[in-house]
Amino acid sequence: HNCGIVIAKFNNQPAAHSKTETISPYATPKAIIEQELDEVAELNIWGIKGRLGRMRFIAWSLLLMLAMVPAMLFGTLIMQSSVMLGGFLLVVMGLLVSVVAIQFSIKRLHDIGWSGWLLLISLVPVLGGIFQLLILLIPGSNSSNRYGAPPPANSTAVKVLFWLWIIFLLSGSALAILGGGFMADLSQL
Repeated sequence: HNCGIVIAKFNNQPAAHSKTETISPYATPKAIIEQELDEVAELNIWGIKGRLGRMRFIAWSLLLMLAMVPAMLFGTLIMQSSVMLGGFLLVVMGLLVSVVAIQFSIKRLHDIGWSGWLLLISLVPVLGGIFQLLILLIPGSNSSNRYGAPPPANSTAVKVLFWLWIIFLLSGSALAILGGGFMADLSQL
């Protein structure tokens, strides 16, 4: 036939001169995986783009708290000389710390796969505390999500800071419980 149509190809059959193989309709589909297993995102403290894992979120939050202490002490010392200037410095430092903390929280939500707008739930009195606890407990996704590739593996410094935060939290809770019991004993004397 000189019409240019190979009937075997038209019927999805291999032609005698063709080297194509038959494709079974029952064969499993072949997926194209776009993400490489070694792909990780770059870390950036500033901004709201990207992701922040649980352990790094807690470690960076501890660093933010530790940086806030001398800054607040400085503002308090300035306040003794000038109430207006000291108060202004304390407000500015409080705003800066709040902005950075919000950026950390948004990136943490991105790691879970949630929108950063959900952070507004934190403003609701009781529900906000429960939501913040969920941010700490829910693991992030191991693969890329709509907010980017997963963050890199945690460094030794991040792990040390994380465990320092846990020890600080547990010892503070134990001291609060023991101190409350001690105060109750003192009040009965």
